[in-house]
Amino acid sequence: MINLPHSMEKKTAQPSLREIFDVSILLAVPKKRRSLERRKCRRFGIPELHYKMLVPKTNILTCKKCGSFHEAGVICPTCYSRVMAETKEMQEVIAKNLGLSPVEEEVVVLYQDDDKSKEYFKGKRIVEMDKPRPKIFCDNLLQKSTHKESISTDVEIIPQIK
Repeated sequence: MINLPHSMEKKTAQPSLREIFDVSILLAVPKKRRSLERRKCRRFGIPELHYKMLVPKTNILTCKKCGSFHEAGVICPTCYSRVMAETKEMQEVIAKNLGLSPVEEEVVVLYQDDDKSKEYFKGKRIVEMDKPRPKIFCDNLLQKSTHKESISTDVEIIPQIK
């Protein structure tokens, strides 16, 4: 049975409008209409804050090595996947050769076509790969990226010509 006031349960005749509005449920309905500008802002967004429309990208470049497209400031995804696959192979060979023992010396990865007689490799652990060096890995990757601090305090200033 519907929960109605006692006055409505007793009467069998049609209820008056006042009794209907006393029992009714208020719905969440806006009191005022939204302006056209606000409706457009909700639908499309505001360009300075949050713009919902699709905007064409103007910072797309082509990779110089493989020719695929990528955003400026981001590594080409195809070249990155090649490098990632090569580094996984290197990690597998290093884990296979060195095992789980701690490595306290530098590890150098040598490919088939690398020169093994350099003094650079003395005192370092050598891991050999059974394939030629890929073109994406050049020789300067064998050098350390960090440099030792210099003792001298001399600074050479080169004037810029305008």
